Amino acid sequence: MKNIFLFNLLFTISVVYHGCAASPAQLSTQTQMLINEYNMQKEKQKKEGIPFTLPPKLIDEYNIRLIDNLYFADALITVNELINEFQLNRFGIQVHSKIKTIWSVTIPLDKINSLINSEGVEFIDIGHKVFKR
Repeated sequence: MKNIFLFNLLFTISVVYHGCAASPAQLSTQTQMLINEYNMQKEKQKKEGIPFTLPPKLIDEYNIRLIDNLYFADALITVNELINEFQLNRFGIQVHSKIKTIWSVTIPLDKINSLINSEGVEFIDIGHKVFKR
């Protein structure tokens, strides 16, 4: 009987703790692939001592735009009440439209980690081409 009580107590504490603790946003598979490739290219080019550029294939696949030497990608994010448009604007993220908790945004890729670790962002899906024309 004590074991059941102890298990229930630990489970309850765990649920409360994890419910209060901030966790990183979940990412779509395509978003994770883009971030991995972006980080890999950045690190590789840094080691080689050359200016950072994304491969044209990646730019095309994710419709990435280069503006003032920064790469931008469009995304849909799911948010909660812990974040607002002003907080995203501080990271250079532009909010285009909102439908309840789903927002359409443009993200500077060098700020993606800030977005992932923002308390109010629950899910990120960077746009990508489904098929090629």
